[in-house]
Parts: sequence; structure tokens; C-alpha cells
Amino acid sequence: MRAVLTAGILAFVVAAAEEKTPKLPPEIQQVMELATAAPPEFTADALLRLVESGNIPKEARKDLISTAFSAASRAQHPVRLVAGPGAALDTRSGFQAGALRLGLDALSLQSRAVDNMLAVDKAAARQLFERLTRPALGVTPCKNPLIPDISTYYDLLVRMALEAYTAQDGEKNSRLAFGQTSIDAIRSTVEIAPAIQFIVAVPWTASQFEIVTGSLIGRMQSLGPDDRSFSWSSGKIELAMASLVARAKQYNAHPERLAEAYRSYLVNSLHAPRCADNIALRARTVSGEALELFGETVRGELAPIAADEMKPGKAEAEPGIENYWQTPESKEIFAQCLALRTGADGRNLTEADRRSREWRRQLNDFLNTLAKWQPASENSEADYYHQRAVVYEALLELAPAGEVRSRILDDYVSFLNSSNVQQQNPVEWYWHIKSTIDRIRGTQPAEAQRVIAALSASGNTVLVLTANLERVAPNHSMFPK
Repeated sequence: MRAVLTAGILAFVVAAAEEKTPKLPPEIQQVMELATAAPPEFTADALLRLVESGNIPKEARKDLISTAFSAASRAQHPVRLVAGPGAALDTRSGFQAGALRLGLDALSLQSRAVDNMLAVDKAAARQLFERLTRPALGVTPCKNPLIPDISTYYDLLVRMALEAYTAQDGEKNSRLAFGQTSIDAIRSTVEIAPAIQFIVAVPWTASQFEIVTGSLIGRMQSLGPDDRSFSWSSGKIELAMASLVARAKQYNAHPERLAEAYRSYLVNSLHAPRCADNIALRARTVSGEALELFGETVRGELAPIAADEMKPGKAEAEPGIENYWQTPESKEIFAQCLALRTGADGRNLTEADRRSREWRRQLNDFLNTLAKWQPASENSEADYYHQRAVVYEALLELAPAGEVRSRILDDYVSFLNSSNVQQQNPVEWYWHIKSTIDRIRGTQPAEAQRVIAALSASGNTVLVLTANLERVAPNHSMFPK
């Protein structure tokens, strides 16, 4: 497969050299060549960034997108995961979820490729979509703090329905057949809210609306208990269902049928075995506000859910959270690093404070402590890597420009290069690199360029690829919208 991808990318370079396609600038050719040697998720991301930058001739975009789509299928992570309650950033699961915000999982990358293809060739977009690997989602165990999030995929469904599946019912590429097939494929509670949003966003005819909502009701009735996913997504489901009921009223399409099916789904979920950390919850929080389940907007004249209907079955496990900065060594590192940022009174130190002789002495002592910190003191090499990388990110923000900051940057790049996490989990490894660039780009653009130059000189394929992408397709945030 790697040989196929390499041949596909290099074909563009050769064709350009032979003037079969418009000649590509050298910096873009270099990115494409580096992408062939990178792990598949970085290959796909790099090619899609080039397409999205507008620097690729239109006639070359289609093949590049197809190559990116194929590479994406080999990504290590099949789907994005998000952190549930308790999985704050300074935890193992928090860092895992943070890394997957980059959208370097197979489903996010393939969805992004199809979305890009829609702007180039709608028929080709349909063909790619039919090859897309939809993860086989199941029940998320209560002990698992991470929950699948496939909202990007459902955003793609909306665009596909609006732009690529517009034929009449019964014809090839019918919107109804596409919608019904998509809803019938629901296998997880986490899909309910985005699926409802998909239905609401598409302009169905009245008869089409009744068919797809009927499919939705069938899927909701077939799903078994999944409290970890349900408790995380129930507020979103409530808001989405309110919109769906409102749309049903517009169509005069039996909104009470939807409300009754939703009530049954909620009672089954609330009455099932619950994760121990969710049992006491009655309302769900969305954007910081409490939200009643089966509220008046949704239920209409139906009775609210009674207390005895919410009585849960047995209590199951709480999520397994691995907190960071808990070992004696990491606690000391954390305390000393924090003292470099804040004074004894808790206020943030000014740049002038951080230029004092005392602060520089304090920094030098800390760097000596940091040099003695070893992976064996932490629970895993990945835990050590995440915590130490955070320290380097903080130091690059705090250290005044000059020789000391340059030394810290060199140490950071050397640390990145030497970590085995790059082979074990390349996305988690890469997250800190992108985080570093994003954190300082807005406030210290000159320092951001120094970081990019250090990555370029590192000799590491992914770091050099990142540096080149920052030049030809800049300002690509680690937090996709």
C-alpha cells in the first residue's frame, strides 16, 4: 500500500516535470515527497492541506484527494474520541482526546477527503463515499472515559445529501435512498443526536421525512443500554429532538409519534444499569446550562417522565482516570515549573520579573532537575512523554528570547526525536508539536518561526513535513472547526 501511495504522489511530480500538468512550485513538490515517507494519517493530512490551500492546480486536486483518502484508511485510530466527565486535560485520557482533536483518525480524514472532492467532482465524491470505512461502533463500557464522536461524518452526510444525492425517489443517487441507508446504519447511541441533526438539515418532501424519521425510530428502539454514551450525549439528543419535533409539525407528520418513541428511548436508557458517576444526574448540561430531558418543547401534551421511571438499575463502574503529576518526581517538576510562572502571591510573573537574575537562577536550577527526570519514574513512557512535553511548551513561553530559550528549543526537538511514542502512537506524539506552534503563533510570531526552523533542521520526516506545511499552507489550527 505504501508503494501505491508513493507512486500516486510522485506521479504528480513527474508529470509536472514533463509538463503534462502545470509545474508545481518546488516547496509544494517537497511537501508531496515528504508525505510519502510519513505515517499514513500525516500523508493524508498533508495532501488535503495542500488541496485546501488553493496552491494545487484544479486538474491535479482530484487525484491528490483520492490518494489522501486511500492513505487515511490506514490511520492508526479509526474514529475520533472525546473525553467524558472527569477526563480533564491533565490525565492520560485527556491527552488522548486532545490529540484526537487534530482529526487525524481514519473517519475524520476520509470524511474530509470526500468533502474536498465534492467541490471538484460530485460523481467522484459519491464513489469515495461508498468506499468510506464507517467504524463499527458498539457500547462504550462505563470504565472507559473516552467516547466516540462521529459528528464530522454526519456533517458530511448533510453536504452529500444537499449536493451529491439530488435525484428523484427511485432513481440512481436518490436523496431518499441515501438518507434511509445512512439512518439504517446507526449502531450506537452517540449517533442519535447527529443523525437527528442530519434529518433536520435536509429539505425532504413530506413523504420522505416520514420515511427517514420512521427509520430513526426503528434504530432508537433497537439500541441496547449504553449509559456512558447516553449520559454524554443526552443533552444534545434533547436539543436535536426538539428541532425534529418542530420540523414534524411543519410537515404535519405526526410529531406525537416522534415524542412517544423518544420517551420510550429515554425511559429504557434511564431505567437501565447506569455508570456509577451518572446515577445522580437528572438534567443534562449543554453549554453550561441544565437541560430537562423530555422537556415541554418535545413532549407537548404527553406526560413528563416520572421519578420511578428514572430509577436506574444496578450501578456499574466509574471511568478509569489516570491523573498526571502524581509521582514524587512529576510533582516536584510541576511545582518548580509553576513557580517559574507565578509568584508567591499567585500572580503571573511579568516579562520583567522573568528577566531578573533570581528568576534566571531559578530557571537554571529547574533545568538541572528536569535533566534528571527519567521515564522509569512514571507509569508509562507515554505518560512521561506527555508531561515532559508540556513542560517544554511552558518553558518556551516563559523563557526570555536568547541563548537559554534556544537551548530549551534544541532540547525539546531532541526529546521529540528520541521518544518511542512516535512509533507507538504518532498522533499523540505529534499533538504537542502542533500545540506548541499554535500556542505561540498568535503572541510570539517570531518565536513561532524559530520553532518551525528548528523542526525543519531536525531530520525527522514528520517534523520537517510540519515545518514545510507551515510555510505553504500556514495557519492551519490544531482545533478544526
